Amino acid sequence: MRVLTPLVAMAVVAATLSPASAYDRASHARRGQQIVQQAAAMPTRGMNLWKVTPLDGRGSLYVVGTHHGLRLGAMRYAVPLIRFLQGKRFTHVFTEIDPTAMLLGNSTDYAGLDTLVADLQALRGELPALNNAPLPDRPWADAEYLAALRNQDFSLYGKAIRLGRRVGANIEAMALDDALYLIARHDRRGARKPLVASFLEDDRARDVLRRIDEYLGLVTDTGVPSGSDDVKVGNQRDIFTSAGTDMINGIDLRAAELRNYLWISNLRVQSGDVQLWIVGASHLPGLLTAFEERGFHVTHIEPESIIDPREVD
Repeated sequence: MRVLTPLVAMAVVAATLSPASAYDRASHARRGQQIVQQAAAMPTRGMNLWKVTPLDGRGSLYVVGTHHGLRLGAMRYAVPLIRFLQGKRFTHVFTEIDPTAMLLGNSTDYAGLDTLVADLQALRGELPALNNAPLPDRPWADAEYLAALRNQDFSLYGKAIRLGRRVGANIEAMALDDALYLIARHDRRGARKPLVASFLEDDRARDVLRRIDEYLGLVTDTGVPSGSDDVKVGNQRDIFTSAGTDMINGIDLRAAELRNYLWISNLRVQSGDVQLWIVGASHLPGLLTAFEERGFHVTHIEPESIIDPREVD
């Protein structure tokens, strides 16, 4: 699979925007209507995890949706997702862009990561909301919250402090997409897997695609941060509804739809491949729809299926 550099992106876009092509604002809106219709049948809970299989059965590809503003401890089904990513024998792991620069110097206890996240989630269930404010995503690392908790419940405060020390500079403190990338590259013992790690595009290509979208009259930045609550619980119905509604209204945030098209146009799945794509959850509706249009079988993976990751093959 080629990385999408500006030259590669422009070559594929040239074909995409030919007179015979349907990629324009009107087709973008029609795709949005299609996605909104699909949303009604989508699950409302899960890991934002999907399996994509070619009809000829040669190889498989998994797509997991993330949100850069989230952390593992905020994800309802983080524990089964960790177990899946660690237990799966991936041959390739792809992120949107090269994460190497962001990950230098990171170290973590991969062998105990699922236990740590389970303990963090159990603690969240015990902690109260304070000062008429919602519970922070990472209360064990929020100084203002901890100060208020100390005055109200010293025992819980001590528990939060001890657990916070266990987290330390651990992977749980990283952005969700970076964390999932590192988890997928290690097995349950913490050993590095023999796989190919790469990325789908570079940031220069992303800028080229954004400018093409804007040339077509599509809005690529509304100035409103994308929501994370649906990603936390894996609510595919609302993720699909939101993405489809944006498309109907002429919005293509960060050129997601055009980037989806180019990623798939660049796709190669060979016999024996077990690929993982780690992408923003807002990509899922358009990306999965495009896979189905190209003859792939798309299946949502339920958290309850992750007893042994091999069982989802």
